[in-house]
This record gives sequence, C-alpha cells and structure tokens, in this order.
Amino acid sequence: MVSVTASTPEWARLNFTSIRRHHLGLALRWDEARRQISAALRGVVKREWIDGADHLLVETTHPDLSLRSIILRCTDALVGPARRPLTPRLLMAALSITNKERLRWTKDGRLPRSGSVTIRAAHPVSVSTYGVDTVAELVADPSIIAAWRRADASAERQATG
Repeated sequence: MVSVTASTPEWARLNFTSIRRHHLGLALRWDEARRQISAALRGVVKREWIDGADHLLVETTHPDLSLRSIILRCTDALVGPARRPLTPRLLMAALSITNKERLRWTKDGRLPRSGSVTIRAAHPVSVSTYGVDTVAELVADPSIIAAWRRADASAERQATG
C-alpha cells in the first residue's frame, strides 16, 4: 500500500496516503507513524517529509539499500502504531461517541475491551483499551452505533415512563 509516485536515480517519493486512509490505527496515529518511519530510516538514508502531505522523499543512492528495502523498513515501522489497541480518547474520536456511551457500552459488553493499560501518575489508573479491528468494523457500519443509541433511548424512556 506504500507506493512510489515519483522517482529519479537519486530520490524517490513514497506515498503513504492509501495505507493511511485504509487503516484506522494509522489514520488515528499518523503523527506517531511518521515519527516511527523517520526513526527506522535515521542514519540509513536521507529523508524529508513533504509538508502537509503523506509523502516522503528518500535518497536512493545508498550502495547497500534498494528502494524495496527502504519501503520494507517503512512498512515494518508502521506495524506498531497500526496494531496497538486504541485508548478511550482515540476510540471516541473514531466512533464519534461520548465518554458516557463508551463507559455504558463497555460495561454491558457491547463494546468489547481488548485489555487495559495502567497509567502511573500520582495514583495508578487503569484504562480500558479497544482492538483496532473491532473499532474499524464499527466505523465501517455506523448503523450498529445508531442501533445501540436507539436501544439506550428506548430503555431510558421505559425506565422513566
């Protein structure tokens, strides 16, 4: 999904637009993904992100590296940000839901947790995480969230009625 959109004997332009658009984890964590790609290429090839775009210019004159191996380094760097479970903040951004909805749906099992992380601040706090694939399915079918909201509204009317 990483494509080469322009190439000269010295430089190639890698285009990450397609992979960013088609993978929810990368779409939500693109800034981190860019940093991971840059780190994977640091000290190996010269590189420069094109401002405001998902394009990276990379030097292709390194004697030991082919363009294919540069692309492989980039795609390997994307695995972490793409697959890591989503935090509540990222989940709410992806699904356009409120924290109250997230908590209710997590508690009753409609929104399955993939695990949790512990944040150590003044006091340790455990935060639920959510699988990228599960959230991507909900993003792809907004009728599921709409049905959950209708069911909640109906249950609320019955409880107060």
